[in-house]
Amino acid sequence: MQKTINYKIILILLISFLLSDSVSLSQNKSITIIVESLPGNTPADEPIFVCGNFNNWNIRDTVYQLKQRADGKLMVNIPDVADTIQFKFSRGDWMKIETSSDNSYLPNRTLIDKTEDHIDVRIQNWQDLGGRTSMPVFVFILSAAILNGIFLIILLRSKKKKYDTRKTRHTIIWTLTLILVLLGAVIYEFSNPLWKFRLMQGFELMLFLAGPLVFIFYRSFLTKIKSISPVHYTPALLTFILNMFRLSGLWQTAWLQVSLKNNLFLIDAILILTGSISLLTYVSLSIFTLLRHKKATKRENTSHPYAFSINSPNEVNSDTTPAASSEWMFLYLTGAINLMSVIAGISLFWLIASGLLLFRNYQDIPLSLSSIQLFVIFYFVYFNEAIFYPPKTEKINDLNRILANRILMIMQESKPFLNPDLTLAGFAESIDNKPHTISKTINDCFNKNFRDFINEYRVNEFIKKMDSEDAKNMTFLYLAYEAGFNSKSTFNLAFKKVTGLSPREYFSTEK
Repeated sequence: MQKTINYKIILILLISFLLSDSVSLSQNKSITIIVESLPGNTPADEPIFVCGNFNNWNIRDTVYQLKQRADGKLMVNIPDVADTIQFKFSRGDWMKIETSSDNSYLPNRTLIDKTEDHIDVRIQNWQDLGGRTSMPVFVFILSAAILNGIFLIILLRSKKKKYDTRKTRHTIIWTLTLILVLLGAVIYEFSNPLWKFRLMQGFELMLFLAGPLVFIFYRSFLTKIKSISPVHYTPALLTFILNMFRLSGLWQTAWLQVSLKNNLFLIDAILILTGSISLLTYVSLSIFTLLRHKKATKRENTSHPYAFSINSPNEVNSDTTPAASSEWMFLYLTGAINLMSVIAGISLFWLIASGLLLFRNYQDIPLSLSSIQLFVIFYFVYFNEAIFYPPKTEKINDLNRILANRILMIMQESKPFLNPDLTLAGFAESIDNKPHTISKTINDCFNKNFRDFINEYRVNEFIKKMDSEDAKNMTFLYLAYEAGFNSKSTFNLAFKKVTGLSPREYFSTEK
């Protein structure tokens, strides 16, 4: 009898244990809800919650706040506590509940078939927003810049036979880079948070690509260049591979899902910051190269006692030509815009990421600054297209340089410019050459016509005579005739063209 009772007790305890374990398993079972898309006007700084019969319809239950996964999608786990689960999404308020695509009432979502451990859903609209989106001013600026960039590429392509090949090619590549970045920013403005996450990853890639591309762009205006080492593109390649793994969901390690205060993953903050610093380094290096090249060119142009110089092959034209001045202005202006936009972007991003500044759409400022560059490039292509012409120095062959050096030597030793009746034909005959050959050599090598070339020597000769003791008792006009000029008006015009001042202004400042 005692044995029978014991068996019954053991059987009852066993059944109770199994039932309690079954209930426990049922209570612990959960379903993962993955949000595939959100309305494009969803505020990025507002949390999203799910509520239902599993939490007594608590509209702002932080336990059921959606979290972002490493692939950018939002997810939340809800308990399987009933045969039919009913739920809705909101932004923490009954006035901010989800609605249908036409902003009409949406019945409760129901979940009956729970054979899968997760479900995919899409949120179509929000009651308080109603699908309306405002058009920020910066979108108009970026859109205008994008259209301007497209016209710029068409213009460059239509004149590619006329322009220098390397300048045209690298200007088009850099313009396309800017267009892609700005287009991504415009699309970003009207995308839902999931697509914003993907576009942000594309922006990270473009940051690492932009550095080498802007460096090549500036170098194409300075010298003939070879392609830079592929090593420069390694950071961009690594960023692309990393983000592809993240988007595919194949790499879901914990450190990739560490988030900051502003709903930004730590890995994205690191990539944006390092990419921006990389771009800043390349822009700074480009500007430093421009300054160094400018200084070297200036030193070359002043090395001769009469401030003449034969341009070195494949170098930027002399600073004295209008085309060269426009070219330097073009390079410095675009360089300054790049520098300011990158510094502004890094500063604002650091303040936002560290929580020191609460400013939505901070990227509008650096991107709007950067877009100005497309207008600047278009202006110079349309109104100062000479900067895109092949440098005249490319046409200078060894014979030109030999003849140019010979002309310089004759000017210093024989001083034919002292003859007021000197003509191109007479000078060419005196050195046994053809007038058109002399004219072309002077034009190509010194960026001057024959008359300006001769008059500059005469002006320098006049200045030398004025510095002598004998000049105290002589008039300007007498010394001008002695230097080779044949009229007062020609002398005054030539002197001002060379020095920028009249003779009296020049010597009064000298004193």
